[in-house]
Amino acid sequence: GVVTVNGTLTATGGTATDGDSYGVYAQSGAVTVNANGTLIATGSEAKSNSYGVYASSGNVNVTSNGTLTGEGGTAYGNSYGVYARRGAVNVAEDGGLTATAGTVENGNSYGVHAIGPVNVSGTLDAKSGTAANGFSYGVSAAYVTVNGTLTATSSEAFCSYGVYAEFGDVTVTRGGELTATSDAAESDSCGVAAFENRSR
Repeated sequence: GVVTVNGTLTATGGTATDGDSYGVYAQSGAVTVNANGTLIATGSEAKSNSYGVYASSGNVNVTSNGTLTGEGGTAYGNSYGVYARRGAVNVAEDGGLTATAGTVENGNSYGVHAIGPVNVSGTLDAKSGTAANGFSYGVSAAYVTVNGTLTATSSEAFCSYGVYAEFGDVTVTRGGELTATSDAAESDSCGVAAFENRSR
C-alpha cells in the first residue's frame, strides 16, 4: 500500500536481531507527506538492513510545507535514511526533508538513495554514516536537480561520496544551492560524483 501523511505520523521500528528494521515500509506505492504534514520515521539497529523510510515501488514526496525526517539505524548490512527503491525523491518548494543513515559494518550507508532522480525545490539535508568496508553516500540517485537547498554529507568509508549521480547529471539551477562534503576514504572520496551508467 501507500503511506500518505496529512497530520503527524511518528513511526519507529524495533531492533531486528536477524532481519531488517523499518520506520516506514510502503510495499507497493508512494510515501507522501502533504502540506502541514509531519512524518518522523526511524529504523533501529538491525542484523541485516535498517531503513527510516522505504518505498519499495513508488516515489517519496514531500509537498509544500510538509516535513519528513527519516533515520536509519546501525546495521550489519545497509542503512538508509530514505530509500526509493524504484522511484524518485521529490521535495517541493517550502518542503523539508532530513535524512540520516547509521554506521554499517559490512555494507553501505545512504542518507538518501533513489533508483530514480532526486529533485529538490525545498530543503534537503542528507547525511550518511561510517562504512569501513563499504560505501557512504549522502545522496545517491540516477541524477540530482537542485532548485532549492541541498546539503549532502558522507562519512568515512572505503569510498565516500557527498552526492553520487549514477547517470551523470547533477544540476544546480539559478538560485539553487548545493553543499556536498565527503569524508576520508581508503579508495575514492568525492564531494560530487557524476558518472555515466555506473553501477552502485
